[in-house]
Amino acid sequence: MVVLGLLACAADPEDSGPVATDSDPPTTEAPSWLDLQAETACGAPVPLAYRDMALEWGLSGLDNPDGDHLNGGGAAVADFDSDGDLDVLLAYAGFPLYLYRWDGAAFAPESFTMRLLRDTGGVFPVDIEGDGDLDVVVGGATAGYSFMRNDGTSLTEEPLFIPEEVPRDGMYGAAMADADADGDVDVYLPLYGMSVPERGDVLLRNDEGVLAVGDALPYSEGAKTYQAVWFDADADGDLDAYATNDQGNQSGGNALMLNDGTGVLTPTPSECAPETSGMSVDAADVNGDGFADLYLGNSDYGNLFYADGNGSFYDVAQAYGALNAVAEADPDMVWGVALFDAENDGDIDIFAAHGDLYSPRDPQSALVDAADSLLLQGPEGGFSEDAPTLGLDTVESSRAVVPADFNGDGVLDLLVTGIVTEPHLWVSEGCTAGSWLDVRLVGTTDNRHGIGAKVEIEAGGRTFTSWVTSSASLFSGREPWVHVGLGEVATVDRLTITWPSGDVQSTEFPFAPRRRIVVTQE
Repeated sequence: MVVLGLLACAADPEDSGPVATDSDPPTTEAPSWLDLQAETACGAPVPLAYRDMALEWGLSGLDNPDGDHLNGGGAAVADFDSDGDLDVLLAYAGFPLYLYRWDGAAFAPESFTMRLLRDTGGVFPVDIEGDGDLDVVVGGATAGYSFMRNDGTSLTEEPLFIPEEVPRDGMYGAAMADADADGDVDVYLPLYGMSVPERGDVLLRNDEGVLAVGDALPYSEGAKTYQAVWFDADADGDLDAYATNDQGNQSGGNALMLNDGTGVLTPTPSECAPETSGMSVDAADVNGDGFADLYLGNSDYGNLFYADGNGSFYDVAQAYGALNAVAEADPDMVWGVALFDAENDGDIDIFAAHGDLYSPRDPQSALVDAADSLLLQGPEGGFSEDAPTLGLDTVESSRAVVPADFNGDGVLDLLVTGIVTEPHLWVSEGCTAGSWLDVRLVGTTDNRHGIGAKVEIEAGGRTFTSWVTSSASLFSGREPWVHVGLGEVATVDRLTITWPSGDVQSTEFPFAPRRRIVVTQE
């Protein structure tokens, strides 16, 4: 049962974060730092619907029906070869990594054998060196993690990135952010605690491309962390961390850790996060008030935590129809979750991947497939289940979900992995009535991809707030850019970027949406 109430988190009332500067006056010319790419035409909008294009496009993945259902199904979506197209990196326990290069029409596969890992659990893009090329953190289900270095066209395993002090333990959900605002992207490593149960998670601090072990994060002794995300929990301008605990109902719950601005994370009281078996978490401004909210997928149901901007949260999942409850008679669970705007109507929707917890080593476990869930947000803030009516009708054991626009029509598609089956690439075909904007950042003094930056878009009398991230869901990561649905508007009135360092760029130059824009830091 979910109890609606206030989950209080301590916040520093004197730390109000960066102060925004006045915007540039209205002008008839775009500022030099704003690159407006070609507008995407939309002659006749069509209702949202999905079709699985994975096999037709050559994204075959792995069909392993006899495999262990505990680990694998990881996915990273990013342009790894710098050709302008989104590629897919897939990870399965006991198998090589598979990189599928997309050329705009089909995928071409390539496999990698990781020398330092016996098996792989998740894959997460990160630009360690700040050269603009996305490297990859590879999580090992039982033996820690490794890195793959990207030279702009290809990936190779890079042992030199790995500090020797980090325990070789299970790792499923790395999260990237510039925690100390020094211009380099740091790495939160959630360690599962199979071989070293008393340890805490680890923050790897990045100093000009060299990773070193920072503070240990022992938020709960015996916690088994599945995933972590960075978001600004108390609206002070610093990125805080949230970690899901696979055995939170037994060892202290999930955890919210506040950042003092230097990368030192302090766990809040346990009331800030429920004592549930947390699987996956995502952050976005779901209710449009400018603050980052959380959706937490648990083994039994979901929590939708709305933020008040002062470090406090309240759970509205039951009241707003976002519970994603799992029936007691149907022992599946929620795995990966993603917050995104499916219809480009300006409202954030919720996807939850459902699946079983089965292992041939455990005779008490159950092999139960389940249907995934897509909860669309209505105009009054409530959610309704729409997966079956939109074509998302598979019943199997899903794990990760990554929203990304593969066919370039301005509507986010959905890559959904299975634990022992081929992935599904749910492609939406045709444009929506709602407009949209893709925002990519190029940092010069801040980190190269602007991870952690806040993007505010004013259009049609509303302000749409997003944050740049490379996190996707459990076991997965994505290209660090922002896709914003704007509803039926014809003009973007104002654009404001607040960089992780606190620098602010803003313009009131009006321009049409339905396009990608690139913002370079001044």
